[in-house]
Amino acid sequence: MFFRNAVAAAGTALVAASTVSAQGNVNSEIAEAVLKYGAQGLLPGVVNQTDTNVSSALILSFGGQNATVGRSFTLPADDATLKQTPEYQLDVPSTLAAQYAQENFTAMLVDPGAAGQILGGSLVTRHYLANNLKYEGGRLTNSTPAIQSYVEPGPAAGSGAHRYMALVFAQGSDFEAPEGLNAPGVQLSNMTLSEYIDESNIGKIVALSYITVEDTSQGEQTFSTTSAVPSASVEAVASHLSQSIAGSPTAAASGSSGSGGSSGAASFGVKGSTLAVAGSLAAAAMLGFLVVV
Repeated sequence: MFFRNAVAAAGTALVAASTVSAQGNVNSEIAEAVLKYGAQGLLPGVVNQTDTNVSSALILSFGGQNATVGRSFTLPADDATLKQTPEYQLDVPSTLAAQYAQENFTAMLVDPGAAGQILGGSLVTRHYLANNLKYEGGRLTNSTPAIQSYVEPGPAAGSGAHRYMALVFAQGSDFEAPEGLNAPGVQLSNMTLSEYIDESNIGKIVALSYITVEDTSQGEQTFSTTSAVPSASVEAVASHLSQSIAGSPTAAASGSSGSGGSSGAASFGVKGSTLAVAGSLAAAAMLGFLVVV
């Protein structure tokens, strides 16, 4: 079944009004996000390529301030802004809006550590986790209380610029929250992202972004940097996405949800789904265009 049936309960809105765009525009936004994830060693790395089928662009904001992919915040200067619960805006291709409206989503905000000083593997500090989000009229809303309410970033002074990864998963009909993360009231803690994906049998990551946050009260301690993503690289990956989607707009899933994943014209990440996207193709194409310094 394409989506997980759930009884909707009253909840607060997670995201502001989202947009529905032509595929070409979204392709460029997706390409930039995937390339920047690669340049930071987040994909592949903290996130496995097989767990991604990115079909929409995630636009993150705090208190109405747009946080573009990779935007840098500093503490204590930006403390008031980062105390605001993040809003997740999805830029969805018009051809996929109907399928998005049928799916449940999971949203996360996690910290794998500072660039050059990662926690290791897919170990992350969880700052936010919410399940059963719905895409309705261009926005995601809470249908159930968050498993973990948002906890603002608070990296230690002198520990460098931490990357806070915002992830949106298609839950899928087989999703089952693992023990300990299946009821509201969970506190800030570490988790192994790959284990959560496998244990919950969740679907693919369909949108992603990240910000960096550094406490500069003792001076900046940036341990590694990456170059800006060249526009030619973004255009090349976006073109690859356009060709793949045009060639297989409604391909059925060839694999299961979770980290097993499918290949080729990738599915939305839900067993039995007919929603075709090209996130894994973007990740594959990305590898040939990365420039890391």
